[in-house]
Amino acid sequence: MARSACQNVKRRGAVYWWRRTISLRGLALSGKLPISLEFSLFTRELDSARGRAAALTAYSERLRMSFRENVALLGMSEQNIAAIYVDEVRSYRNELVHLEAAWKLHPDWSRVSDRNTDLSVFEALWTAIADQGLGVPRDWTFVEQHFEAFDEEMQANIRDLLRHCRDLPESLRQTAYARLGAIGVSGNSVNIPVSVDIIARARAEAARQVRDQVGLSDLAAAASMATQSFGSATSTAASQSSHHPAETAPMPPLAAPLTSEQAKYAAMSPTAFVEVFIKEHFGGLEHRQGQKRKTEIVGDSTFRDVRWICFLLEKSLPAGTAFADVTMNDLIALDAWFDRLPTTIGKSPCDRLPETTLEMIAARAIDRVAAGELQANQIGLGSNTTNKHWHNFARIHEHLRTLVPTISQISIKKFLTPDVRDQREARDQLTAEQGRAIFGLPPWAGCAGLENRLEMGARIIHDGLYFILLLVWYTGARREEICKLMLEDIFSKEDVPYIYIRTTATGRLKTSNATRKVPIHSELLRL
Repeated sequence: MARSACQNVKRRGAVYWWRRTISLRGLALSGKLPISLEFSLFTRELDSARGRAAALTAYSERLRMSFRENVALLGMSEQNIAAIYVDEVRSYRNELVHLEAAWKLHPDWSRVSDRNTDLSVFEALWTAIADQGLGVPRDWTFVEQHFEAFDEEMQANIRDLLRHCRDLPESLRQTAYARLGAIGVSGNSVNIPVSVDIIARARAEAARQVRDQVGLSDLAAAASMATQSFGSATSTAASQSSHHPAETAPMPPLAAPLTSEQAKYAAMSPTAFVEVFIKEHFGGLEHRQGQKRKTEIVGDSTFRDVRWICFLLEKSLPAGTAFADVTMNDLIALDAWFDRLPTTIGKSPCDRLPETTLEMIAARAIDRVAAGELQANQIGLGSNTTNKHWHNFARIHEHLRTLVPTISQISIKKFLTPDVRDQREARDQLTAEQGRAIFGLPPWAGCAGLENRLEMGARIIHDGLYFILLLVWYTGARREEICKLMLEDIFSKEDVPYIYIRTTATGRLKTSNATRKVPIHSELLRL
């Protein structure tokens, strides 16, 4: 019997995913009406995927239909909006008054500070955050768009300020929880975004009042402004809540200062912290070496990979930058370097010297291309290499966040290059011309002798050097898999002779799925 199409289900690799686009037409007037939801169904079986997809579809429809009910149940009243607005205007205005007094009192600050410009920056900053929200990257484009009234020097100062205020989103959320708690309301996925928006607009108004020296006598007028400014705020918050079921959440505690141990990790450079990561993930069970309960073996290549991304990152950062201070802009700068570095980077000892910069490595690569020592297509790292670097960065940065709770997550998703090919097809393949060039060299075409294997001659020595590369060529196996083979892994007397690639006393396999039997090519049998 023919089976009906599986609604809202697509297959990615071997796993089924659920995806649905929900339109908010009638609830918003802008062109950005649809919201796409996508979740892994965690199954490779079509029947299981059908059942789970049907459940998700039904739930998403219920969410869409209950949109207004969620706002009515968990949203904020106009009185609460006005209360938060007035309290935040009063509180932030008081902070700025004290800050301005400190500027006037300190002789160094008073000489370099322009109160009107500084307070205008605060007003523009909070207005920009209120207009665009916390989801927009606060990068150079953000600065140019919202601070065009200021000169280039001030824009550069603003950019540096935003770069070092990584905890700004979390700070605003904590303030929102505190403001809601003060009026007896529990924070949830609907009212927290609205509260953050209110707080940002209130701070912009407070900065304007201090700059224009407006008194605090008439806060009732400010309260009435709140209900006008945030008429659509509940709709914005509910739009965000459509991605997740709206549930009331307890107010979390305010962020505590870092302990001495946390501060130690926060101050570490990338190359210093990667050693902490390696010790935590791969160390600690050295006493099991040589025992029955031996731990999983991790090759030196794994250590090189995780150290190498931190090494490259540190070279791309300003001197002295801690790993905890790395921002999205820093990663974008590193990603740009990946297109200029040669694929041979790291093979030369001078590449690994502390005084060698990425500029020096890139310039030397260009010189080598001009001298014919390097091919032009060897400039720029491949997607497989850069994907590996970004995944390693994410693992290390995630470990840092478990040790330093004030650090925000940095998503690497935008840096990854998708590869739709099969894992084996994704591996670089040598051409027939390259094969003929390789096997025309002395070890295979004839060498001068056992002590002169790389000089042309009449002797052909059938040892490991001779057969390893031939086995790699004809089997497609990894070189580590071929180099660890034993006689017991060769089954040449079978109807179809094969090599059994498996975990043995000489070493493990890269993945658990790598165990396999590979037929032996007739040319290998002849040789």
